[in-house]
Amino acid sequence: MKFFKQVFLGIIIAGVLILNSINAYAALNNKNVWTGFFYQKGSPSLTSIKKSFAESFKKYLNSGKPYFVFAYTKLKTKPYFNYDKKINLVRIKKLGIVYHSNYIITGSISRFGSNFTVHAMFIDVSNVYKSKTVNLSGSGTMQFDKDVNLLSLKVSNFIFGNIEKNKTIKKTVFNKIIYAVRVKGNVRVGKGFIMNRIEVNKGGEYSIKKINDSVKKLYKTGYFKNVLVNVKPHGNQLIITFIVSERPLIKSIKYTGNGSVSVKKIKKIINVKPERPYSSYEIDKALKILKFVYSAEGYYNAKVKVKKKILPGNYVSVDFAIKQNQPVMVNKVEFRGNTSFTSGKLASVMGIKTVNLLTWITGAGKFKKARLNTQIIKLLSFYYNHGYIEVSVKKPLFIFSKDKKYVTIIIRIVQGPQFRVSKVNLTIKGTKKNSKEYQAVQKLIITKPGSIFNRKNIEKEILSITKYFTYKGYAFANVQPSIKIKRKTSSVLVSLIVHKGKIAKFGKITITGNDITYSYVILRALVLFPGEKYNPKLIKISRQNLKNLMYFKHVTITTEKVPGRNILNVKVHVKEQSTGKFTIGGGYSSATSFMAISSISESNLFGTGISASINVQAGGPYQSYSFNVLQPYLTYIFARPLSASLSLYDTFNSLYYEFAYRSVGGSVTFGYPLYGNVLTEYFRYLLEQDNSVIIQGLTNILPQGKVTTSEVSLTTVYNTLNNPIVPTAGDMDSFRVSYAGPPIGGNDDFVKYVIQANHYIPLWWGTSFMQGAQLGYITGTNSSYPLPIYQRFFVGGIMNNYPLLGFMYDSVGPSEDGNLVGGTKMFTVQAKYFIPILKRMKFYGFLWWNAGNAWLQSEPVFPISLVQAAGIGFNWYSPFGPITITYGKILGSPINGNNSTRIQFSLGEGLPGI
Repeated sequence: MKFFKQVFLGIIIAGVLILNSINAYAALNNKNVWTGFFYQKGSPSLTSIKKSFAESFKKYLNSGKPYFVFAYTKLKTKPYFNYDKKINLVRIKKLGIVYHSNYIITGSISRFGSNFTVHAMFIDVSNVYKSKTVNLSGSGTMQFDKDVNLLSLKVSNFIFGNIEKNKTIKKTVFNKIIYAVRVKGNVRVGKGFIMNRIEVNKGGEYSIKKINDSVKKLYKTGYFKNVLVNVKPHGNQLIITFIVSERPLIKSIKYTGNGSVSVKKIKKIINVKPERPYSSYEIDKALKILKFVYSAEGYYNAKVKVKKKILPGNYVSVDFAIKQNQPVMVNKVEFRGNTSFTSGKLASVMGIKTVNLLTWITGAGKFKKARLNTQIIKLLSFYYNHGYIEVSVKKPLFIFSKDKKYVTIIIRIVQGPQFRVSKVNLTIKGTKKNSKEYQAVQKLIITKPGSIFNRKNIEKEILSITKYFTYKGYAFANVQPSIKIKRKTSSVLVSLIVHKGKIAKFGKITITGNDITYSYVILRALVLFPGEKYNPKLIKISRQNLKNLMYFKHVTITTEKVPGRNILNVKVHVKEQSTGKFTIGGGYSSATSFMAISSISESNLFGTGISASINVQAGGPYQSYSFNVLQPYLTYIFARPLSASLSLYDTFNSLYYEFAYRSVGGSVTFGYPLYGNVLTEYFRYLLEQDNSVIIQGLTNILPQGKVTTSEVSLTTVYNTLNNPIVPTAGDMDSFRVSYAGPPIGGNDDFVKYVIQANHYIPLWWGTSFMQGAQLGYITGTNSSYPLPIYQRFFVGGIMNNYPLLGFMYDSVGPSEDGNLVGGTKMFTVQAKYFIPILKRMKFYGFLWWNAGNAWLQSEPVFPISLVQAAGIGFNWYSPFGPITITYGKILGSPINGNNSTRIQFSLGEGLPGI
C-alpha cells in the first residue's frame, strides 16, 4: 500500500512538472525571439561565464531576430524552450524554476543603417526585483563588436558577483511598490524633461515593460548616448534610478569647400543643426545626402569628410570639409539599336548635351545620373508617339575615362516594329451613334485609321472627351481606352469607351479662412449656387472673381462628392491679406518734380467689401485732395448687383505752360454688369467748378473766371484680365461717351468720345506682350461758346490720361502762335514686352514702343503725322504705389521743344486717370 502511495505521489509530481513545462512552452512561443542557454563548466568564474554567453550571443546575432532571451543554468544538457516577449514576474520565476536557471538575460537590438542600440535586462530569478538594465549604442562594425564584448563582460560581472554575494540564495519577498524614482548624470537636460518621459512613478507598481518603454523614450529624444537603470530595494519597496549620459551639443557648424552648392541649400537639406545633440546617425545621413546632392550636380568625384572638435562644456564643433573636384563631363552619347531615328535626334529628345567649346559659359555637358531616368522616360514617350509601342530601353552603360573626368553614355534601344492604327472605335454608354452628342464627340478624335499610332494624341482625345462631358454637367465622366495589338499586320485597334455617369449638381457651399471678411462678401463673388448643374467653368470664374477682389493671398475652390449621391459640395478656402494701407512719403516725376504724398485707404472696410480712401498730393505744379468711397453691391436689379461710388476732389494743375486751372467737384457713378464680370456698364454724373488763369495767350479758347461743368457719361467696359495689378493675359477695353450742356445745366457744352483697347498675351518664361490703342474725339455743341482748352486732348508724358512715353507732359498736339491748344481728335498706339526680373516683388523690365498725336477739327488724321518713340523701362508695383522709370528715344525729328532722348520717372501715385 505504501508503494502505491509513493507511485501515485510520483505521478502527480511528474504531472505538475510536465504541465508547468507545457505552460511555459505555450506561453513562451514567439518566432521573433531567439532563445538559448549558457552554462558554466566546473566552478563558476568571470572568464567561463563570459565565454559561454559570448558563444550563445553570436548564434543569436546570426539568426537575424530582434529579441533575445538567455537562461543561465548548471544543467549539462541544453533543454529546448521558447520565449514570449510579453513577460511578467510570474513567468520569469516559473522559467527559472522549470529550467533550474538562477539568472535570465533578455532584451533586443535595434539597427538604423550603421547605427545600433542594444537594450538588455539582467534578472536574478531568486529576486526578480533585483534587476539591472544595460543600454549600449554606437555606430559602425568595430564599435558593435566592442559593445558585444562589453555586454558579455557585464553579464559575467552580474552573475558572478551575485554568486559570490549569495553562496546560498535566499529568497526574499519584496513588495512591488516603488519607493522613489531618481535621475542621475544629467547636466544640461533638466530633470523635469527626463521625468516627463519616465512611465514609472513613486507609489506606482514596478513594471519591466514600463521601464523599457521609458528607456526607449529617453533614447528617442536624441539627447542621451547611454541610459542605464538601477533597481535597489528600500525596505520592502524599490528605488529606481535612471543613470543618463548626455550627448554633446553642437556649438557650431562650418561648411568649407562647398563650391557650386550654396551653404544655404546645404542647410535646408541636412538635419544637422547648431544647439542640437551630436548624433553619429545624423552625421552619416548628412554625408550620404551631400554626396547625392553633389552627384546630382555632376560632381561624382566630390569628397565629403566630417571633422569633429571637442569643446568645453560638453560641446562639439562640426566642420563639413568638402572637396568638390571637377565635374564629370559627358564627352559622348552612343545610341545602339536606333534604326529609325538619328542619334542626334534622340539626344535632343532626351536633353542630353555633351561637353563643347561653350561649356565653360553654359555649363552644358555635366554628367547628372539622377536625371537620366527622367530623360529615358522622355525617350520612351517619343517612341510611343511614333508608333513603337513595344520599344524598350536597357539599363544604360557608363564608360569612365581613367582619370574619371569624362564619361561615355551608351543607351541600348530595342525598337520593335512600328504600328499603325487600323480603326478607332468610339462607344458612349447611353448615347446612340446617330445622335448629335455622338457626332460632336466624334469630331474630338484626331486619330485616323492608317495613321501612325501616337499615344500623345490618344491622351489628348481622352482629355478633350472628358472635358466635353464635364462642362455638360457630367462631373464623374471617364474614358476607358484599350488597345488591341495585331502583330502580324503591325497594327492596333483603338477603342474608347465613355462612361458619362449622371449629371451632377452643386451642393452645400462651405467657406473657411475668412477671419475678417464676411461670408456674404465671398458668396456674392461666386457664380455657382447650390442645386445648379455642375460646370467647372463656374468654379474657374468664381476663383478669378475672388482673386480680383484683392482681399486674399490665396484662393482655392474644391469639390467633394456626397457619398451615394450625384452632388458635389463646394469648399472655398481663402487666406486673407492686409487690405488697409497708410502711406506718408514722396514721389517724383519728370513732369511734376517732387511731390509729397499721403493716403489712407481700405479696400475691405470692416470686412464688408466697401472700399474708401483719402488722398493728398502736393508739391510742384500739381496739388490734389480727394475722397473716394465704393459700395460694389448697393442693391440687386434683375438678380445682378448694382455698384455705386462717390468721389469728391479739389485739384490745382499748372503743368501746362500756357494756362493753369483749379477744379473743385465730385461725381457719382453707378455700375451694372451686363454679362458676368466681363462686360459692365457705368453711368456717371459729374459736377465740377473750374477756375482758369491764362498765363500766355489763348483767351479765345480759355474762359476766364469760374466755369461750371455738369456732365453725364456712359462707359462700357470689357475686362478679362487675369490680374488687375500685374496682368499677363486678357483684355481691358472701354468705350466712353460724355455729354455736357442743356438740359443738365452748366456752362460747358460738348460731346466727347474715348475708346481704349489693351490686349495682353502670355509668352514663354513668364514674359508677356501688351498692345494697346486710344482713340478720342470731342466736339462743341454751342457754336457761340468756344470749346474750353482743358476739355481737349493733350498727348505726351508718363503721367497723363493720354500718355506717350519719350515726350514731355502734354507736349504733343496742335499749336497756335506757338502755344499748345490741344486737339479735338486724338490717337495713340503702344506695344510693350514685359520681362519678370523679381516676380515675387512684382518688379518687371519692359521694352516699349508708342506713337500718337492730336489734331484740330480742321486737320485731317494721317498715320504719317504720328510721332513715335521707343525705349526700355522698369516697373515696380511697390507697397507704396507704382514706381516707373523709362528711357526713350524719339524716332524722327523732335517737336515742341522735346529732346531726342528722355529719361522719365514716376514714383508714388499717378495723376487722376492713370
